[in-house]
Amino acid sequence: MKQKTTKIFLLIVMVIMGLGVLGCCGNNGIPFNLSFSARETFGYKEMGEGIRTGLLEIVGSRQELEKLAIEWNNSAFNGDNNQPNSDLSIKLRSYDKQFFSENRLVIYSFERGHSRETRIERLVVNETELIIHARQANIRGTFIDIAFAWTMLIEVPLQYIENATTVSITYR
Repeated sequence: MKQKTTKIFLLIVMVIMGLGVLGCCGNNGIPFNLSFSARETFGYKEMGEGIRTGLLEIVGSRQELEKLAIEWNNSAFNGDNNQPNSDLSIKLRSYDKQFFSENRLVIYSFERGHSRETRIERLVVNETELIIHARQANIRGTFIDIAFAWTMLIEVPLQYIENATTVSITYR
């Protein structure tokens, strides 16, 4: 009887430890670095009936980044640009061949209001899709209800997303 009780106790302990390990090591997301988050637009793209400003894209090389900037009328890589450099332009030009050999860059440009803040909580990969889990939080205060452009640059180590070809975002 005592031996049976000991075995049951050990089994319960092993199950609890197993659940604890799964809870700690479950899909808590992949590491990322939010290298830029500010009130700037990545650019705009003329579409059939209007202008589009929202962008969510995985960039895999400096050449892709430059091509995307041209496509979206972003002047970061214009050599003849006499305008003052924005913080976003300076940051975009800092991504070089070395960065892209080890990382991927996710560009997320969107509109938001003064009273809401977007926070990236975690990134996960589901087969070939990178999924960004984000949250919108209310900011305390009194604000005017005007939307403005916001851009986030998310750096992700290549080893975690080398098979990701698409990206999506979900909000909670």
